[in-house]
Amino acid sequence: MKRHVSKHAVTIDTSKAKSNADVVRLCVKELGLVEFPLGRKELGCDIYWNEFHYNDNHAPMGGRVNKFPGMVEVCSKMTLSRCLDIMRDLYPEDYDFYPRTWYLPAQYEDFCKEAEVKNAKKRKFKQTYIVKPYGGSSGEGIFLLKEPKDYISSYPSKRGTCHVAQEYVSNVYLIDDFKFDFRIYVVLKSLEPLEFHICKEGLARFSTVPYKRPTKKNIHESFMHLTNYSLNKRSKDFCHSEEEDEGSKRTLSSVMRRIDMDGQDSREVWENIELVVCKTIMAIVPEVKVVVHKTITPGKTGPSFFQILGFDILLMDDLKPILLEVNSSPSLSMDSEEEVSPGVPKYVRSPKDEEVKFPLVRDTILLVLSPNKRKHCEKKRRKRLMHLKKLMSCNESVLSRTSSDVTTCVQMYEDGEEEKFETVPPDSDHKLQTQEGDLHNPDGDHEEALLEESCLKQLYPDPYQEECDQFHILGRVAKLYMNSLGVRKSAGMSSSSFRTFIRKCEFGKKGLTSASVDIMYLDLQRRWDNMNPDLSGLTLSFQAFLDACFEISKICFPAATKLEMLENFVGHCESHLCLRENED
Repeated sequence: MKRHVSKHAVTIDTSKAKSNADVVRLCVKELGLVEFPLGRKELGCDIYWNEFHYNDNHAPMGGRVNKFPGMVEVCSKMTLSRCLDIMRDLYPEDYDFYPRTWYLPAQYEDFCKEAEVKNAKKRKFKQTYIVKPYGGSSGEGIFLLKEPKDYISSYPSKRGTCHVAQEYVSNVYLIDDFKFDFRIYVVLKSLEPLEFHICKEGLARFSTVPYKRPTKKNIHESFMHLTNYSLNKRSKDFCHSEEEDEGSKRTLSSVMRRIDMDGQDSREVWENIELVVCKTIMAIVPEVKVVVHKTITPGKTGPSFFQILGFDILLMDDLKPILLEVNSSPSLSMDSEEEVSPGVPKYVRSPKDEEVKFPLVRDTILLVLSPNKRKHCEKKRRKRLMHLKKLMSCNESVLSRTSSDVTTCVQMYEDGEEEKFETVPPDSDHKLQTQEGDLHNPDGDHEEALLEESCLKQLYPDPYQEECDQFHILGRVAKLYMNSLGVRKSAGMSSSSFRTFIRKCEFGKKGLTSASVDIMYLDLQRRWDNMNPDLSGLTLSFQAFLDACFEISKICFPAATKLEMLENFVGHCESHLCLRENED
């Protein structure tokens, strides 16, 4: 039987939401959306919510999907480090917020040589390295080592596994002697035009053993050196606390207040974090554009995309933010795991997770809707707030409930079951908060108190467009690559497409022979097959094409810096291919 849906209603497909379903359904009730938990094949939906990745086998004809094609691969440890390493080569003073990284075993020799040089300069504390399995998550398989040779000698069983090795940041900012990192949420709203926002609230994840610099004695202490929640929750010392400034998981704002109390400037810290986010997005967006271009057929009706990303950021002892990684599918679960008896876990609602993730998802949905659809949701939301106001005037006990309980109460009221809302057990320790203060404000209007401003702050275009636009060079290279792909663009750049690109740009006049072009193509194709065994093929990926651009620019446009050489190369190609000089 078909459901009747108003033409003004906002529909959402949650058939693939999985672990995201709880928080999404809270937003469905809050915003008055129409949910299709089993999907809606014939007419489609306004929003499609997936847990992990975009599934092009079930691509909708329209609407907005909460995952970009290929974002999982782009945010992988290897691809992310590759993007940031390239930008660091071009802009060394701007991209100094990411640890030096090597892909193992392919770059093992380079790893050994650079580590030897680094340790020769350090007398007191030798550099420690952290090794992570390629494609790993949740802190599984991570280990520390002092010498690169230990990678082979101490872990022979891992030789068949690919890893990423990074310089371990040992001089970190501590709170009460514990190491911590931030989970910062970023919403990439669109690629064309580029627009992204940052969530003003986040989470801080703490280790569970007091921190000391790595030594041979403590180098295997995972609960000391790693801050992953999924790892530390297994520790006997993990602290669950309802107090926002206590426990092994805290809100970002509570840690920022602590930084202020320590005599530091949290506003400067936050501005530096915003800049790290902006520069990272500028580094990965060209790669995402290439994947979307390969996935979506031009001129064919299809969906548009948006995505919530999770940035893991560590603070050094001078409060400089260091990017650890970017998670393409950050956990949106609002539950935490507590051990009620040895080996028996219990899942309970986490007020801190709910305080961060519920507004994040709600405001992301509002952000990506069309203006008319957004107005419809806001109208529904105001109506619900008036119902809540009536509930509060009838029974003050609703004030002590969590936001999910309040939503349930309002749902009962709207369904004509207001006499039953007492069946929802109150939680006196967690009150629904707004930015202005408590939900129940005797000196103000209840509706105004609930209609708090969005938890999302736009970073680009405003206010960081001027700072970011200088980093568009890789976007221009991506445009060259996409313009030169053949008919089978999903496979990558074929040898014939590469030769056509060289011919159209008239590089033969600058000394490149056909034989040297063919040799370059084969060399790059083999090199990147070894680096990416899962993506091997007979074509050039965007990263391999980028290497070709660097090699050609060095031969044909020698200059003092890599950036100058690449800019001259790109300008030459754009003029010959009749492309716009600046990326949209």
